[in-house]
Amino acid sequence: MNKVKLILWIFFAFFIVQSCQQEKKATDGPDSGTAKFAVDESFQPIVDEEASVFKYLNPKADPKFIYKTENDVLRLLLNDSVRVVVLSRELNAEEKKVLADKRLVPLTNRFAIDGVALIVNQASNDTLITVDEIKKMLAGQAKTEKNIVFDNANSSLSRYLKDFSGVNDFKQKKHLRVKKQQRSS
Repeated sequence: MNKVKLILWIFFAFFIVQSCQQEKKATDGPDSGTAKFAVDESFQPIVDEEASVFKYLNPKADPKFIYKTENDVLRLLLNDSVRVVVLSRELNAEEKKVLADKRLVPLTNRFAIDGVALIVNQASNDTLITVDEIKKMLAGQAKTEKNIVFDNANSSLSRYLKDFSGVNDFKQKKHLRVKKQQRSS
């Protein structure tokens, strides 16, 4: 009888030791685990810097960033592919309704503000341009030799300028697209 008790106690002790040695799985939280973020590609340089610092401070965290156009980022959010997005604007009423129908309440936090720079050749005598002139140029109503150049016609900046100028599509044929140069390593 004592041998049976001894064997049971040894088995019980072995079971306890084994269960304590099992590796605990990392849980997803604010400073650990994996999360997917869809990011408007125009914010990639900023988000990459923020991610670098965050990963350094939180080595157990493994955020995954998906860089897409603003429309693709919204599509990912509205189709439940991601839960966190970085956009250059607030969601509109229709987009909020889609999320509300899924019983999701969007929380927003501004962390950056976009800007527009106008670059003019040094030889140009024209140093002034009004907001109305820019709107007319975007709508194709200005008679000018000036060009507006976008590095990405599908960017959030292009969408903003379309909203700002009240046009659905740029009419001026001189809207140039500049290809991004490959950086050499």
